[in-house]
Amino acid sequence: MAAVTAVFQSLLPGDHVLVSRVLYWGVRKWLAEFALTWGLDVEFSDTADLGAVAAAIRPGRTRLLWLETPANPMWEVTDLAAACELAHAAGGIRSRPGRWTAGSAACCPSGWPEGPPSARGAARGPGI
Repeated sequence: MAAVTAVFQSLLPGDHVLVSRVLYWGVRKWLAEFALTWGLDVEFSDTADLGAVAAAIRPGRTRLLWLETPANPMWEVTDLAAACELAHAAGGIRSRPGRWTAGSAACCPSGWPEGPPSARGAARGPGI
């Protein structure tokens, strides 16, 4: 959760954030209780539906596309590559220096069928 908090708090009040409708409850709760009071414009969308993602991206205003796949607890799957392509096609979700872009990736497993993982981590893909 510390990594999640750090990413969202790197944004400025008024920034639009598009978030998976289905996601780890702790993140959803944090967004509802703290990110909104931080002044972020948080919008939840069905990210398994790429049409809904395309419609929800606000060119020039969307600063972060927060995707979780497979989404906990429903295991909905988002095509990450296609969602990032939509973000880039809409003018890209640009970052300020040192901030995340649509090409950045964070991997933090939130749960497994056999129970919570014993370790969590962050990863960046090749070329990111």
